[in-house]
Amino acid sequence: MEMTATHTGTCEQSTSCNLYVVMVLHNPGEQREGGERDVFCDVHWFWSPGHIKGSTVHHKAMHIIKKHYTTPPPGGGEALVPGLQRIRLWTDGHPWVYKCAPNFGPMLYWPVDPASVPDAATDQGYAHADDCEIVHNFFEHDHASGPQDITGKIPRAKIQQAVGYGNATNIYNYHECMKFCMECPELQAPSGNQAHRGGSFTHNNTYNFYAFSDGRDGHQEEYDVVEDKKAEYKTLKGCKADGGMYFYHSMKKEGSGGTGTVVHARGFPCRCAWCRAGEPCRYTQFGPKAGDHTPTWNQTHSAEETRVLREAEKKKRAERNGGNATQLLSAATAAAAANTAATTANADAPAAAAGATAETAAVAVASSSGGSSSSSSSSAVALGEGEINEMLARHGMAGV
Repeated sequence: MEMTATHTGTCEQSTSCNLYVVMVLHNPGEQREGGERDVFCDVHWFWSPGHIKGSTVHHKAMHIIKKHYTTPPPGGGEALVPGLQRIRLWTDGHPWVYKCAPNFGPMLYWPVDPASVPDAATDQGYAHADDCEIVHNFFEHDHASGPQDITGKIPRAKIQQAVGYGNATNIYNYHECMKFCMECPELQAPSGNQAHRGGSFTHNNTYNFYAFSDGRDGHQEEYDVVEDKKAEYKTLKGCKADGGMYFYHSMKKEGSGGTGTVVHARGFPCRCAWCRAGEPCRYTQFGPKAGDHTPTWNQTHSAEETRVLREAEKKKRAERNGGNATQLLSAATAAAAANTAATTANADAPAAAAGATAETAAVAVASSSGGSSSSSSSSAVALGEGEINEMLARHGMAGV
């Protein structure tokens, strides 16, 4: 989200921030014959600086939400969901937020009981140990539009409305966005006219706002800190966005060694009687081959190393995308020229013959341009010297 208040022109901080939204269904009622059971729907929003995003924010938010539902309220009483053992997620397959090793790696450690982590453990993945299973389901490509989209716009629309009418002129970073949301009367709870229709994601319970600091912006005492450091985990087969796997379940498993947990991956979610009972599924033969994985933690880079790596990755993507666009334009131009030449040369021939000649020429041009794309996308990226080059070399990136 780009800040547009009048005071952003002289702002020394980034004028962009991120808003992460999570909709939570919990405590379903009894099943009713001929209808859906009632369920509570809460909304959790998380503000953060523009550079604090991705899997790190996702897992930090999930830990906070888990604590929200399993901790008794300060005034006494019972937790909202005492003894929570499993969280089911539905998200899109974003390739560097959800469907990637930086997400599946922390998932491996979620089911570990924090009390069982050795004091001398050097594996930083254990920071995610929370004694809770994660079941992550993915929508198919281009099929993740839903109530979360309009829900994410609610606070943004209120902020833009306040700025547009001149009622707010100092909303220039994530902290000011957080302050606005905490003070705005219309964002304290869902409005009464949002009557809940059983089983849907209509907001019918609470609104909750949080914010994350990067530890250097002056607000680290007010909010939870999420450091901008890249953590590396072992990759999983088929975890890419086009890998055909849409179901990942982190669970405890005897004999798995190490963490004592695995991330079970399969093609599609299943709710058969055996899966519900925790027994081996009878339908694993459908879709890609299922398997257990252990994407353990490898290393965590410093803030400076993370900055260098991201700049290198960004430059590499720009070179690759720019090369692809140039090749597509060249192919289209050559195909048009071939079509014109073929039409002119075969003016007296049947139209079908001219079309075939043009199509053959276009295919030949496209094939030749495709062959050069791999070489341009793997071009070297040089951003520094000495230890920076050494670090880039470990990631398959050449230095100067």
